[in-house]
Amino acid sequence: MREAEEEDVPFIAGLFKLPHSREFLNEPGRDAILALIEDPQSETFIIEESGEDFGYFTMHDRDWLFDLGVLVVKTPGRGAGPFAMRWGIEQAFQKRKAHRVSIEIREDNDRARAMCERLGFKAEGLYRDGFRDAVSGEYKNLIPYGMLRTDLRTA
Repeated sequence: MREAEEEDVPFIAGLFKLPHSREFLNEPGRDAILALIEDPQSETFIIEESGEDFGYFTMHDRDWLFDLGVLVVKTPGRGAGPFAMRWGIEQAFQKRKAHRVSIEIREDNDRARAMCERLGFKAEGLYRDGFRDAVSGEYKNLIPYGMLRTDLRTA
């Protein structure tokens, strides 16, 4: 993992164009990606595998609360997603002393939801029509997931 930089914007933008990404995420423009990289309350990372850029991961530090944001990888099923999530959880709880880590996942993204649940996140409700697909205009439900520091012993 390394911090994302302005030079990474084309790589990050390309990840959002991949079919497995487009299915569940809206494609941000260059300016939105750059604004997130420069946002002092956000942290953006490039996931590397064998020295090659492989994915993108964001976290938002809200003092005692951490939000895990976007996680997108070049090739799903190779373990980069769970690696990044574990890394983010460790950063939040062990290094930053957060009390709570949260993430929102589209209800129809079974793979991401299963990963979160395997890592110890608990589903905490349903945001009806909480996501709007920028291309189709369709609304999709979001499921908020949370993990408390005390949940770590079961994760």
